[in-house]
Amino acid sequence: MTNHAAPASAAADLTPPAVPLAEPTGSTTQEEPVRVPLQGRHGEGRFALLDGADWRTISAVPGGRLTVTKTADGNFYVTTTRGVARALGNDHTPSLLLHRLLVGARPGEMVAFVSGDSMDQRRANLLRMSEEQAWRWRQAQALKVRRTEQ
Repeated sequence: MTNHAAPASAAADLTPPAVPLAEPTGSTTQEEPVRVPLQGRHGEGRFALLDGADWRTISAVPGGRLTVTKTADGNFYVTTTRGVARALGNDHTPSLLLHRLLVGARPGEMVAFVSGDSMDQRRANLLRMSEEQAWRWRQAQALKVRRTEQ
């Protein structure tokens, strides 16, 4: 029988990983996340990752669909319809960006994607914050990138 355990010296060299600000792979529900195919000009071949409960709400809305919008700076975001915004209880916002609707972001608030993936719309991956907090978040992310490039 072969021993597949790592030598004791190798185990001693391991350092624990850094703890993320939020658990990007977790779900706020006790069910599996859902991969939803996206529609629209930029949606072909793309999928959004949603919590199951949110997908049930969205899919129950007549005409409720998810599309992809490309911004002027080249980023892609999941958008939806006004009916879905109402179903999610966020009719107060002019935005149809799904990540903003899911966390109830108001004008002036920002939403960050913990994993960096704007197609990951699970609530555990979304952080609502003020503009000042968002600035600090971006600075911290840029510092992480610089450290990994060195």
